[in-house]
Amino acid sequence: MPGFRPAPGSAPSTRTGTACTSDYYLRLTNDGGRMFKGQAPVTATRPTQPWPA
Repeated sequence: MPGFRPAPGSAPSTRTGTACTSDYYLRLTNDGGRMFKGQAPVTATRPTQPWPA
C-alpha cells in the first residue's frame, strides 16, 4: 500500500492495515533475532501477534 497513512490519532498499523500495538515492530525484530541466534524455531508464520494475548 504505497502512501498508506493512518488517520491521525488511530492505532499504528502494519502495511496491510492490521492494527497493532506501538511496540509491535520492536517485538517482531526481537523474535526474528532469536530465530537467527537459534533460540527460537524458524517458522513460516509470523510468531509475533499484533496484539499481545
